Amino acid sequence: MADSVVTPGQHPVIAAHQERPVSTLRFDLVMGLLSIVYVSGVYLDGWAHAHGLVDRTFFTPWHAVLYSGYLVNAIVLQVKEGHMAAEERQETREEEIARIRSYFASQSMKRTPAQLIEAVREAHRQFLAAAAAIPAEAFSTPPQAGEWSAADVLNHVYRIAALEEQSIRAVVERGEQPADVLDLSASAAGLTPEQMLADISAMRERLAASALQADPQAHLDITWRGSDFGMLNWREWLLFARIHELDHARQLQAIAAALSGQEGK
Repeated sequence: MADSVVTPGQHPVIAAHQERPVSTLRFDLVMGLLSIVYVSGVYLDGWAHAHGLVDRTFFTPWHAVLYSGYLVNAIVLQVKEGHMAAEERQETREEEIARIRSYFASQSMKRTPAQLIEAVREAHRQFLAAAAAIPAEAFSTPPQAGEWSAADVLNHVYRIAALEEQSIRAVVERGEQPADVLDLSASAAGLTPEQMLADISAMRERLAASALQADPQAHLDITWRGSDFGMLNWREWLLFARIHELDHARQLQAIAAALSGQEGK
């Protein structure tokens, strides 16, 4: 069903990525002040015309305030638009991987193991909530032909969670080198969605207990591959577990929305 920990054919929704705001408080304050200058220039120029102070020449102090205010406003808005266009440019897959890899490296060391585990638990809570929003009778129904159903997503996350627990615990408990995680084609045959969700929750808690007892600095030299993001140590793998489950929680939310839309037609 999949050959990597990222859903094939999808541009993953990565929790490391934060949407950029359209504006900022600083920009709003700057534009507010510049607008005051410009509007003041309009009133000054009107007053000057009413008193015959700009009838003989264009080059007057009143025109200087008016048109310089307009020019500065126009330049600032144009620069802002250019910056937004540059930020909204679709990043390449290579750029995305580099950004996420940097996130793993920095945040895995900045956060304590307890903080990393809480982030994993929060992602799992969101995944459980997203799964609960899909009716049991629609769990195996894909939104469109060729797309994953909720059952496909759950099976994928189940397999990844099992491998994450197995690999991370092997490192922190025994200092063993895990195998790279590459082949995820096997399905969790015979398990109901409820059983898989309960198993994933148990896996997460066993992983948490192991990671919380581990020396935070131990075995960071042991790395293994499981995605496009390269070789990760056990603390980086905890962050990967977080963003991977969040990614698929959002995928379940999208599936639920699509199925709900189909029912409404």
